Amino acid sequence: MSSFNPGWYVLYTRPNRERAIASHLERRAMDFYLPTIRVCKKWSDRKKVVESPLFSSYIFVNLHSSSDYFTSLEIPGTIEYIRFGKQLAGVSESVVKSLRIVVDSKKELLLCRENIATGEPLHITDGPLSGLECEMVQYHGRDKILVRVTLLSRVILVDMPVGSLTRAADTCY
Repeated sequence: MSSFNPGWYVLYTRPNRERAIASHLERRAMDFYLPTIRVCKKWSDRKKVVESPLFSSYIFVNLHSSSDYFTSLEIPGTIEYIRFGKQLAGVSESVVKSLRIVVDSKKELLLCRENIATGEPLHITDGPLSGLECEMVQYHGRDKILVRVTLLSRVILVDMPVGSLTRAADTCY
């Protein structure tokens, strides 16, 4: 890594190792974000609500130096940082902040792997998600708010009252 740019990057992990890796990152005083959601898991004898990573096998890590990069890759269970060609794929601070707002809002979230066509851009004006940009889409016959996470090829769908939205072009800053 000849020229290192500090910022947020996405660490790809082995399946079901996100929490253990997050624990290692915390012990090493590294800045990371592991978004989790509450999911109802069903076994043959019971159902239980558990915290589960929003993006399986991914952790957002804020790297300040190349030594942080190498230190994080030494943790058992890590695979590699996401790259575009030979270049590390950075994530903007605004994407991480938006994810934190959406996850912390405790709204019912639905992670979707389907490629949903782009809808009309909207601006959220009310509630805990106020200030975020989003799109209105129909998914399984219901109106949902869509927040794109392009780097991971995922979208987050949230139920939101229509009164909390304005067209992005109508918004004054």
